[in-house]
Amino acid sequence: MKKKNKILNALLCAALIGLTAIGMSSLSSYAADYNTTANSPVWQHSKSKTATNLDKDYTSEITLSLPSGEEQLTTEVCFVLDKSSFSDTQEPAMKLLSELKDAVSTSGAKVQVDIVEFNRTAHDHGSYDLATQYDEIEAAFEKQNSGGTNMHAGLLLAQDILARNTSIPDSRKYMILVSDGDSYLYCKNGDYTKAYSRSFIPAENAGDSAYGGYYDEGWYAPSAGYEDPQSGKKNVKRPTTSSQSDWAAYLNDVAARNQESSGDSHDFEWKYYDNAWASKSADEVKADGFVNQPAVPRSASNLDMGFLNAASVYHTLAAKYHCYSMAAPSWNTADGGHSAFMNYLDNGAVTDFESIKNEIIYYLGAGSTVEDYMGYTDDYNFDLADPEKMTVVAEQPNGGDAVPYDAVKIGNNKYGFGPQLADGSYTYEVTYVPGDKKADEHIVWTINTNVSNFNRVNLKYKVKLTNPKTEPGTYGEYDPEGTQGKAGLYTNSRAVLHPVASNGTAGASEDFSKPTVSYTVTKSDTKPDDSKPGDTKPGDNTKPNKNDKGSNKNSGKTPNTGDESGMAAWMLILVASAAAFGGTAVYRKKTKEDMNR
Repeated sequence: MKKKNKILNALLCAALIGLTAIGMSSLSSYAADYNTTANSPVWQHSKSKTATNLDKDYTSEITLSLPSGEEQLTTEVCFVLDKSSFSDTQEPAMKLLSELKDAVSTSGAKVQVDIVEFNRTAHDHGSYDLATQYDEIEAAFEKQNSGGTNMHAGLLLAQDILARNTSIPDSRKYMILVSDGDSYLYCKNGDYTKAYSRSFIPAENAGDSAYGGYYDEGWYAPSAGYEDPQSGKKNVKRPTTSSQSDWAAYLNDVAARNQESSGDSHDFEWKYYDNAWASKSADEVKADGFVNQPAVPRSASNLDMGFLNAASVYHTLAAKYHCYSMAAPSWNTADGGHSAFMNYLDNGAVTDFESIKNEIIYYLGAGSTVEDYMGYTDDYNFDLADPEKMTVVAEQPNGGDAVPYDAVKIGNNKYGFGPQLADGSYTYEVTYVPGDKKADEHIVWTINTNVSNFNRVNLKYKVKLTNPKTEPGTYGEYDPEGTQGKAGLYTNSRAVLHPVASNGTAGASEDFSKPTVSYTVTKSDTKPDDSKPGDTKPGDNTKPNKNDKGSNKNSGKTPNTGDESGMAAWMLILVASAAAFGGTAVYRKKTKEDMNR
């Protein structure tokens, strides 16, 4: 049991009134903005859009994929566990993993589970495949390493582990911190295998207390809000709520106090349990590295530095990965515990395992939409082709073949896909919007179900170039995924995802990439008075596209948008008509005699 020193803070404070504040030292590495909301990343949903190159009918097949068709559906979940308090949250954590296991076990997707546990230092309890090593995960959760609390060490090790597997994108990595928040130890130089602390215990009293333990602040607590009589600066009190602004002000003040008091020079390696400091004399403890710090008004305690270091690394992690901070019951309730710090790290939220599970499992929630505008400029125009042949292809959770859902017309320019729901709507719906202007022509894909992070859903449809050129030359460059920035013909001017989370919260709109296509017009050798219009051969300048399943004639009707066919189309009709009557179409200039006939 940690010992609480009985000397009253008030007595020590009175003795310190005449102390001179230590001047500002060089800038500290802790200087930062500790507002977690400002540092939270804006997550982009994984998504992709591809286009096959134009076939002989100037048609391209578009595929919208959610999540991205190119992304490996592997997820990493790293638990960072304070074993002094995890026992009360172990059962719901295992329930989370059990339900997550059920969601992915037959999908072909993978979930890697990392287990980090911390006491005075951090311990790597391994990384496991959720589908095949569930029992090993459960056993790793049972491991115990008691003695001391160093949240900073656990977060440093998590940072190292999450950076190891570069095949998993950061957007599919999750870190779950579980602690009571009562952290009073920290690390130096990123070494999570050594614990450091500092102490206000006077040298002559060393041997009577825990030397930089949880209750060391019983000697002097600068975060109680003292005012320095020399500078007039008043210390910011440690918050008791999860207020973002209050914690940001407190942590920035701790960093400033640490600079002003040269606090880092008073750190010592904490060996209370390892070297049995409780049973050693004061001289033996000092010989083992103990250093006490002056109790000046503008200074920072070991708890202050524990919070400061932990917050710094947590914010670094949260800027790259999905991070959650869960407050567990505290053993140290004399001061009310520090669940407020845990909730502050989580942006003021009170997170539970159920909400974390939903965020990991569900990529999108019902009500999400995609707006996709057809490509149009003054030089070229694409129209939606064969809307009744659109399909939605959904990967199945049982690991079987993906199921294509054909379009069912359910209204004017509106199509349904997949099973009908209880309210009569379809699982997926697409509405065609002609628009008052060509640039406004688009479709709206509405998703009326939760979309899994482990099973893709794709919308496939075709667009047709309505005004191909007839002059010989190559038009555009082919960039099927829209990632190379090639100056091609954009099949779509813009596609926008309007995401909704599984809890119904709407997110910020996100743009898809813009694929481009190309085609080549050639002209064969001709003789005078026997010239032919240029033959068009779309796609001749590119290699076959692996996603292109061959030429598809545009046999269906296109939506009526008022487009006029290009000159090339009329020429083709004329040639076909002549051939039907067994004649040969000959094109030559009209003579004066012709004009007078």
